[in-house]
Parts: sequence; structure tokens; C-alpha cells
Amino acid sequence: MDWKELRVRLLSDPEVRRHHEELAPAYQLVAAMVEQRRRLGITQEDLAKRMGTSQSVVSRLESGSFVNVTPRTLERMARVLDCSLQIDLVPATRDESKRDHDGIASVKA
Repeated sequence: MDWKELRVRLLSDPEVRRHHEELAPAYQLVAAMVEQRRRLGITQEDLAKRMGTSQSVVSRLESGSFVNVTPRTLERMARVLDCSLQIDLVPATRDESKRDHDGIASVKA
């Protein structure tokens, strides 16, 4: 089984699909960061120096680890990459509005 077949199979599970869709915005941000850094021809180490941080921080960001990342860090990265950071707050769809404050779907008995 190749990657495409596995992906289709996994995403046919509604719970896996939901988790995948929840993570999509973060992975889109990661892809945009990496693409822009490469377009500018700079390394993770170069980016880190320009941001005033370490290469390991940039590596963690590019791997999708946003634990303890502040908007200020993301703004610094965007500025160094000659981009702007935009964070949107949009009304939830009907299904999403059934989630509690932790993002967990509410279940009624």
C-alpha cells in the first residue's frame, strides 16, 4: 500500500478525518513558513539568528510543534521572512459550535 492509498483509508474514518481537519491550519502555516524560508534562500540557522532565537526553536516550529509559542515569536518569524502574520477568528459551523471550550465535542445522553 502506498502513501496515497493509506491516506485515503485513514481519512475514511470520521474521527481521524476530524483530527486531520483540526490540524490543517497549523500545517498550512508550517508549509508556508518553510516555503518562504527556502524561497529566500536562508537556512534555519540564518532565520534563527535574524529572529534572535536558536535553530532548535525554528526546527520545532517547522515540525509543527507550537507548544509554548507566542504570537510575538510567530510575528518575528513572519517579519524576518518578509511576510505578515494574520490570525482570524471566524464563527464556527454548526457542528463545531457543539464543542465545549476545550475543543472537545459535547455529548448529550
